[in-house]
Amino acid sequence: MNSLQIINFFALVFFIWLGFVISVQDFSTNKISNKNILLGLKFILAVFLAHLLNTYLGQKNLSEVYLLGSFYRYLFINIFFVFVSAIVLWYGEVWPAGDAKFFMVSVILIPFIRNDAAGFPNYLWISILINTFVLSSIYSVIRFIYQTYTMKKEDNRNAFKELFELKNKVNNFFSSDKKTANLLKIMYTFLGLLIIFLIKQTINMYMMTYIGKNVEKPYFIYFILFFVWNKVFNIFQSKKWQIAMFALYIAYFFLGYFYFREELFSNLNRAFSNVIKFSIILTLGRFIFEYLLEKRNCYWVSVKDLKEGMIPSSRALMEFQQNKELNEYFEDYYKDGLSLEQVEAIKKWVNKTPGFNPQFEMVKGYPFAAWIFLGCLIEVLFNKSVLVLLKKI
Repeated sequence: MNSLQIINFFALVFFIWLGFVISVQDFSTNKISNKNILLGLKFILAVFLAHLLNTYLGQKNLSEVYLLGSFYRYLFINIFFVFVSAIVLWYGEVWPAGDAKFFMVSVILIPFIRNDAAGFPNYLWISILINTFVLSSIYSVIRFIYQTYTMKKEDNRNAFKELFELKNKVNNFFSSDKKTANLLKIMYTFLGLLIIFLIKQTINMYMMTYIGKNVEKPYFIYFILFFVWNKVFNIFQSKKWQIAMFALYIAYFFLGYFYFREELFSNLNRAFSNVIKFSIILTLGRFIFEYLLEKRNCYWVSVKDLKEGMIPSSRALMEFQQNKELNEYFEDYYKDGLSLEQVEAIKKWVNKTPGFNPQFEMVKGYPFAAWIFLGCLIEVLFNKSVLVLLKKI
């Protein structure tokens, strides 16, 4: 083995050990300790310095195989995308901070294990996310079907509870008294998405020379919109956004008529296609996240049993955010669980009404570290995403 292979081998052994330890910890405690994350960061620094030394020795003809200077530039591009995507996942209330930090450590470490990692540096982060969420979603669907079959076999009336809830939710959305308002919400959302993709297409035309092909594909926009959808949807319904949106449409078509008339309708067609694709991804993805990953893991607690660290379900969180007395405590809620201040605020609100004893829907912590670890291992072993591997089956 040459020096480069030895460094990569030690990086692989460390990652397997760290991933296993963190996955076991997440399964048993639903927490990822900062101690293990810090250990991962320290190792990344050590392996970075080892590669840097090997590159220096190679340039002095003292090492036969070494990484070129371009690798280190790509490495920092990879770190930027990983950092931004992890922040989005945490801010979008998809992952708690521990999972987001483990994702960062894992994806930063992969190029040190496999220097030719597919998608490195621009798309490695999304390849790992595809692996992670596709695998966990397949498992969740299979688990949901098996549990439903078992419950049906036992004549459990809750066998299709989630599906009936979804049906009622859709029917309520289009009920006669709310139909017009909800159709307007859909229209504003569609127009909001369309103008975002139209702006993207315009950037592609005029800035490709300066920023390269990184903006050509809509993956990053899909990713951000999908995972912060609850926040984005509310923005689309605000009056300020609607005024700004119509102003952007007028500016786009006015400038387009004079400066890019031939591309105007081509851009519109591409943007429309992206909106349709994203809508399908959002609908299917949200169904899996909200109804399969969450609904079967829900439980109810009374106010006296409410504790710090408990994770409210999507429905409970929405109720807290819409409550005028609790709204200020939940404007910036993250997936790390209820804080002591939030628990005390809920109890104070409940105690204002004598005899009031509501139940709150909480959700069991979902151990995602193992899926992140497995998603990274697939990338390391096959140098492909799960979707590419599934196509070959």
